[in-house]
Amino acid sequence: MTRGKYLLDDSRILWQVLTPVHRVLAIYNDNICDLSDYLQTLADNNGGSGYSYLDGDIVALFKQQPGQDITKSVDQVYASMDTNKALATKICLNNLFYIGQTDFRKGARCQSPTTSSSLSPPSLH
Repeated sequence: MTRGKYLLDDSRILWQVLTPVHRVLAIYNDNICDLSDYLQTLADNNGGSGYSYLDGDIVALFKQQPGQDITKSVDQVYASMDTNKALATKICLNNLFYIGQTDFRKGARCQSPTTSSSLSPPSLH
């Protein structure tokens, strides 16, 4: 049995960032990634090199723009990287730090032009 994707709308993403727990998450290509545990591990181990494996520029974007869509900025960093390093970083973010997707139900692909707030399917009659 497959499960659906975990969806977060913009207000829920900001809530995660602004709570006392202060999650460090951001949006990349509509995917939400959370670096909180990674950053806590670095802090707990004094930033030990054995624990630091993500590109510093990518990590800095998450810290500087938590809860925001950082797609354009991350793509600029990827463009400046070696192709293999960029691919490895993308795979790592997807496999280790992906927690869900932005809530697409309120977006254009789920809304008809006449029912902007309704989530019910259009009538076929």
